[in-house]
Amino acid sequence: MTPAADEARTAGHERGLREGAPLIAFGVLLALCSSFGQTFFIALFGADFRAAYDLSVGGLGSLYSAATLCSGLLMLRVGALLDRVALWHYGMAACLGLTLAALLTAFGGHVALLALALFLLRLSGQGMMSHAASTSMARFFGRHRGKAISLAALGHPLGEAVLPTLTVALMAALGWRDVWLLAAAVVAFAVAPATVLLLRRAGDAGRRAAASGAYDFSLRGFFGQRRVLLMLPGLMAPGFINTGIFFHQTWIAEARGWALSWIALCFVGYAAASVGAMLLGGLLVDRFTARRLMPFYLLPLAAGCLVLAAVPAPWAAAALMLLLGTTQGLSFTVVTAVWAELYGATYLGSIRAAVTAVAVISTALAPGLLGLLFDGGVSVAAVAGGCGLYALAGATLMAGLFRRPA
Repeated sequence: MTPAADEARTAGHERGLREGAPLIAFGVLLALCSSFGQTFFIALFGADFRAAYDLSVGGLGSLYSAATLCSGLLMLRVGALLDRVALWHYGMAACLGLTLAALLTAFGGHVALLALALFLLRLSGQGMMSHAASTSMARFFGRHRGKAISLAALGHPLGEAVLPTLTVALMAALGWRDVWLLAAAVVAFAVAPATVLLLRRAGDAGRRAAASGAYDFSLRGFFGQRRVLLMLPGLMAPGFINTGIFFHQTWIAEARGWALSWIALCFVGYAAASVGAMLLGGLLVDRFTARRLMPFYLLPLAAGCLVLAAVPAPWAAAALMLLLGTTQGLSFTVVTAVWAELYGATYLGSIRAAVTAVAVISTALAPGLLGLLFDGGVSVAAVAGGCGLYALAGATLMAGLFRRPA
C-alpha cells in the first residue's frame, strides 16, 4: 500500500476543476442529500416520533444511538465496497437505501420499523452518501484535491442552512409523515437520475472501481499502526462533541437561560463558518498539504467548548457555533485529503470507511454519555470544559505526530 505506486497507477484520473465539474456536482448533490440521514434533520421529528410510538426522550435517544452504532459498524464493510464497485453503482445503492428508509419512516407503524428506518437513514445518508461524496473527490483529483473536496462538501452546510426552516414549514402544511414521503420521492425521482447523468458525464471516474485484482486491505493492519492510533482521539472529537451539543441543545439552552430561537439563529453562523472553512481549507491543503494542517483543525473546536464553559452570556452561543462550524468545515477537507496523501488512492474507500465508522460510533456514544452526565448533576460548564480539554489533547497528539511532515 505505497502511495507512490498508487499515484502512478491512478495518474490517468488526474483532472482539473473544470474538466471534473460533473464529478464535483455529484459530490455536492450527495453531500446535500446526506442531510436526510444527519442528526440535525432527524432531530426535527423527535417530538412526532415520541408521540407516534409512545417513546420517552431517553427511549428515543437510546433507539437513535443503537441505530447509529449499528450503521457505523456496518460502514466498515459497506464503505470498503467503494474500492471494488463502480462509483455510480455505489451512488445508486445509497439512493435506493435512503428512499427505502424514508418510506419506512413515513409508513411505519411499529417501533421496530422506526428502528430499522433510523438505521437505514444513518447508513445510507450519513454513511454512504457522505462517504462517496468526499472519497470520490480525494481519489480522482490530485493537484486540485483540496479545492475539489471543499467544493463538493458545500452540500453539507447548504442542507444545514436550508432544510430545517423548509422542513418545519412543510411539517406544518403537510404533516410529518408526508414530509418523509416527499423526501423519498425527491431521492428516487430527482437525486437518483441526476446521479446517473452526472457520473455519465464524468466518464471514467463514474464507471471504474479503484482497485482491481487482489484486495489486501486489512482493518487490523490499518488500526494497528501507531500513527493511526495516535490520530484516533482527535478524529473522534468533532463528531462526538458536535453531536453531543446538538442533541442536548435544548437542555443547554435551558441551563444557560438562552431562548431556543436564538440557538436556531446561531445555526446560520455555524453553516456560514463551515462554508468559509471548507473553501479556505481547500486552498490551504493544495498549498501546504493536509499533513501540515492536521495539528490545527481541532483548535477552533476546543476554543468553542471553552467559551461555552466560561461564558454564560447569550453571545457565547454564537461564538460556540462559529467555532464548531470552523472545525467541521476544515475536517471535511483536511482529514479527507490527509488519507490520500498518506496512503494513495487504491484503498482510499476502505480507509475512509474505517475512519468514518469510528466517527459514526463516536456520534452514537455522545448523546447517551452526555445525557448521563447531565442527569447526574454535572453542569454545562464542566461538561463543556471537559470537551474542550479533550479536543486540545487530540490537537496535541496531532502536533507531535505531524511535527515533521514528509
